[in-house]
Amino acid sequence: MIKEFLSQQRSMIAKKIEDAEECLLKETKHVSAFSDDAVRWLCQFSLRGKMIRGALVILGSSLYAESISDSAYCVAAALELFQSGLLIHDDIMDNDKIRRGDRSLHHRYTMELANVNNSPEKTGESLAICVGDLAFFAAYKLLADAKISPAILAIISTEYAKVGLAQMDDVYYSSTNKEILLEDVLRVYRYKTGRYTFSLPLAVGAMLAEAPQEDIRLLEGIGELLGQAFQVMDDVIGIMGSSDITGKPEGSDIKEGKRTVLWLLLKDRLELSQQEKILSLWGRDISSYQLNKIRKAIEDLGVLDEIKKMISEWNAEILNNLKALSIDTKKKKILEELVKYNTERSF
Repeated sequence: MIKEFLSQQRSMIAKKIEDAEECLLKETKHVSAFSDDAVRWLCQFSLRGKMIRGALVILGSSLYAESISDSAYCVAAALELFQSGLLIHDDIMDNDKIRRGDRSLHHRYTMELANVNNSPEKTGESLAICVGDLAFFAAYKLLADAKISPAILAIISTEYAKVGLAQMDDVYYSSTNKEILLEDVLRVYRYKTGRYTFSLPLAVGAMLAEAPQEDIRLLEGIGELLGQAFQVMDDVIGIMGSSDITGKPEGSDIKEGKRTVLWLLLKDRLELSQQEKILSLWGRDISSYQLNKIRKAIEDLGVLDEIKKMISEWNAEILNNLKALSIDTKKKKILEELVKYNTERSF
């Protein structure tokens, strides 16, 4: 049921993104030689996403409203544009060349400028940063069209400010020899992924439907735990999954030196001699043989079992919080299916 719900919302959210594209093209056509290409690329890139965040806005509203307002769809589309901007900037920071099964934007510009520019990589990154900025301001235009309250706008703005700060920690942790604790990584997950991916859309959707304040608070807490589980599963899929599933090169998290929950659990289980052989591969280009060696260590040392246990404990807390929501059993069932869908993704 939840997969069908999420899929059904894509067309309505996509229509709002396409409307935003046409509006932007008209308003920016004569501004820059890059206007048409940048706007069209941004919107097509947004349309290729799963649109989970946008769909969760609609889900949050549907829990408390008989019908979904046009404002909710505008907010849903805005959150997808915010996501596109974050991904563009994230790919630059991580030097990822593939995103959503195609060239990342900064890499595309770099390739196109290779024979006509003295510093194609730097210029390509700079141009892509500008398109990321375009995504953010196009999103705010959609929020203006939604005519949402200043209180909701403030919540959205504050949540994305937290994403930026958490991203700083994530970048730092990937490039330092300083000891990193599980609580440090989970804090990054909470604010870099969990809250803006789950807490924000669910809570904002509920607010648009004038849900009780206590339910909004509960949905935020549920969203945080869903987000942590989502990111931990992404850690697993990012290393154990194929590029067909991730849309990125295999082992890219290892190449980028990501200090993830999976990395911490693996580190704790490796003997000292194994740490030198396995963990020294983080932050380097690795071969298929080396990637398979890491995968085998993860499986043999019970890291996946520990992750399943961790996620199971979070899910139990989520389901307990669900009971307190002032919605009927049928609607609670939809959220229960979301919990299951979120943590049973295959790699």
